[in-house]
Amino acid sequence: ADEHPDATVLLVPELYPELAEPVAAADVAVFVDAREGGVELGVTSEELIDARCRVPWIGHISDPRAILALALAVYGRRPRAFLLTAPIGDTNVGVGLSAAGTSHVPRAIRAVSALLEGARAR
Repeated sequence: ADEHPDATVLLVPELYPELAEPVAAADVAVFVDAREGGVELGVTSEELIDARCRVPWIGHISDPRAILALALAVYGRRPRAFLLTAPIGDTNVGVGLSAAGTSHVPRAIRAVSALLEGARAR
């Protein structure tokens, strides 16, 4: 956040429909998610080009494309968006990040910064 003072960071335990409003207002959205396993892959990112996604709108929404689709449907716009995932080891409730997961946090932060820089340069 220090490198990008105009960035808004939303820390949420899960995606929910109300996120469509701040997402629609953004120029760039970076969704950061933890994944179990795949430590050998490290931190990965992909641009979310297609905002069409069909999911039930009840409770937890696991696909950020659903938030993008809702932002477009309700607010008439969607930002350029990326999904960044990082392996964390165990995702059980009450368990802290594994050593492997902790080691990926700085990489994830650098990746978010690089995505923001790259998106703004376009």
